[in-house]
Amino acid sequence: NHLIERMIPDAKYEAQQRQCSLAFHANGECSIAGNEELLYRAIENVVRNAIRFTESGSEVEIKLAEALVRGAAQAEIEIGDRGPGIPEDQLSTIFRPFHRVDSARSPDTGGFGVGLAIAERAVRLHHGEIGATNRNGGGTTIRITLPAIEKAG
Repeated sequence: NHLIERMIPDAKYEAQQRQCSLAFHANGECSIAGNEELLYRAIENVVRNAIRFTESGSEVEIKLAEALVRGAAQAEIEIGDRGPGIPEDQLSTIFRPFHRVDSARSPDTGGFGVGLAIAERAVRLHHGEIGATNRNGGGTTIRITLPAIEKAG
């Protein structure tokens, strides 16, 4: 939890610059083993990407929950925006280095198309999964699933 909480002030400031807001919802405490700085950068890249593409006046949502997947504790992080969405045939390719969705190529969004690739690599190094889906009502959700440390007791 503190990993995401640590990035919230900067992310909220960046969101304000784009005339949007940011909300963080945590359902319980999750602990993840691994390189904290690498995971921080991975999640930060996804959050900054969501802020970059969400519609002005909308909200970027970050959700954190712990779930049991095939009997193992998992931390599930979802970052949702209200941007243009991603063509269905490109949902699996947005994590490739330098991939840019055509609708995202506007002068005000910037970027080189490496943020999601960096996030994907960091998540895989931590034996996790990352994927994208389009949201009902417009926008995209990036879901990151990482092995969580089992709580004692």
